[in-house]
Amino acid sequence: MIGFFYSYCMLNITITQETLGHKTERDALITACFAKPQPERAAYRLRQGIAPIAAYSSVAVQKNRVVGSIRFTPMLLPDKTEVLMLGPLAVDPLLRGQHIGQSLVQHSLRQLQQDNLAGVIVIGDAGYFTALGFDVALSQNLTLPGIIAPLTLLGLEWQAGFLSKQNGMLQRLDAD
Repeated sequence: MIGFFYSYCMLNITITQETLGHKTERDALITACFAKPQPERAAYRLRQGIAPIAAYSSVAVQKNRVVGSIRFTPMLLPDKTEVLMLGPLAVDPLLRGQHIGQSLVQHSLRQLQQDNLAGVIVIGDAGYFTALGFDVALSQNLTLPGIIAPLTLLGLEWQAGFLSKQNGMLQRLDAD
């Protein structure tokens, strides 16, 4: 995959597909970004043990250092259709507010749309993700195992009704 170059406020980053060489830095970045240890987070428990889709896992690199990461994990909608769940999205805490996360999300959403995916979900801050095109109304009839408050389940669909016509529990891909 070709890397994409973004320049914001004198901050030059390249967004590229994640490789095994990024793993150590990515893992450290995710640990640094979340106040709660990952196993305590509902989104983590939902994703735990399910491999993210490598083709949609990207990193933001600045001066040969990973400063941002985005991943997508397959889940099942109530009708057993697969959907990708965005997350985790992580940005170096010292560089927050520099549009790195926004760039990672926009880059990934363009790729998902070009690949003709019908939609995507995220468990996250409603204010942040609605500004990027996600909508709480699209996922209002979906429920999750466990508590996600204060975060919210949001959706984005490119195929009308893909999420909004669903009703029931979102499940792990490996669920029976």
